[in-house]
Amino acid sequence: MSLVYATLNYRISLANSGHAAIGPMSIAGDLISAHASLGRQWQLDPDERFLIPLHRLECLASGDHLALDGQLRLPLADVVAIEAGNARFLAPLARFVILAGPLREARILTFGEAPGRPGGALVPLRLDAGPRLFRNLEVRPVGDPRAMALDPARRAR
Repeated sequence: MSLVYATLNYRISLANSGHAAIGPMSIAGDLISAHASLGRQWQLDPDERFLIPLHRLECLASGDHLALDGQLRLPLADVVAIEAGNARFLAPLARFVILAGPLREARILTFGEAPGRPGGALVPLRLDAGPRLFRNLEVRPVGDPRAMALDPARRAR
């Protein structure tokens, strides 16, 4: 967290466990603040046309796997903060959409400080405490946590 941006460094791991190559593939994404006023569908079913292009792959061969690193930034001026008393918080959502031919998979992740008890709610990030690094963040998928299955035969199961 800086004076201007909330920045997330990420790593996406891709593996093709199917019998045929997949490609071309593109990955788009963004970082937004979750808030009840923004509408559930807009937050959890992003339109890839309005996301930032992040990665493009011509082909992922059968049996191949790779990791893609990147960074997402959210201007703090764009945050719709959650207010509690005199404190302001960011509940971040990292949104990714993978396109591979006619197939589309969206993954939404939320992250925050680790809860005080196992299975507890993540603690949103405090916006009004100045610039800092968060090193003990926990990440959780929003919605279906299964691995992405871009192989149409596997999706049908």
